Amino acid sequence: MPMISVQDINKFYHKDKPNQLHILKQLNFTVETGEMVAIMGTSGSGKSSLLNVLGCVDDFQSGSYYLDNTSISTLNDKQLSEIRCRKIGFVLQDFVLIDEETAIENVKTPLFFDRNYSFRSMKKTCMEALVALNIDDLASKKVNQLSGGQQQRVAIARAIVNKPQLLLADEPTGSLDSATSQEIINVLKDLNQQGMTIVIVTHDQQVAAQCQKVFQINDGQLHEHASVATLANP
Repeated sequence: MPMISVQDINKFYHKDKPNQLHILKQLNFTVETGEMVAIMGTSGSGKSSLLNVLGCVDDFQSGSYYLDNTSISTLNDKQLSEIRCRKIGFVLQDFVLIDEETAIENVKTPLFFDRNYSFRSMKKTCMEALVALNIDDLASKKVNQLSGGQQQRVAIARAIVNKPQLLLADEPTGSLDSATSQEIINVLKDLNQQGMTIVIVTHDQQVAAQCQKVFQINDGQLHEHASVATLANP
């Protein structure tokens, strides 16, 4: 069963105005449960807009989007918020961490919106996420004392602390050196092997080549690469 099924989606900015922009054009996209796929594209191609739609952060004007067999367009704001909290994890290029807080306090952030967690269970769940990223020894370190790679691991731990079914990563290696980038991709691959569905937006062919499928978005239209192997050896 697909985790993501997008059919004929159109997205506009400033619709029906002189400065109207057609960002996503009759876009079709399917990601099976348990897949790890990459979306590549130049700046302004629509890849971040697509990721925002997939993450239920932004809406679309026509077409359909099913996430884990749920029609997203039928949900109200409260239901969309619940979907984002429970089913989707987000990883961003610039980490978006609270520098003056510790690693575990940053990882704890999504759990504040879930009333099912007591203080004790919250701490236990956060430590499990840090252990999964091999940074449990950094739990009490402030984020501004960590390296870029360590900060990205904290960001990933925060993204998976709710055990989401879908992880959306927007340029997760964009601000890292090549060696650290590979470490982060290995982390994502490990999560994928444990069953998590992952969509990565990237401009890096070496990152994309390690995914099971690669899509290219140009001018709001999406096409699948015929061969992932050619990306690693262009």
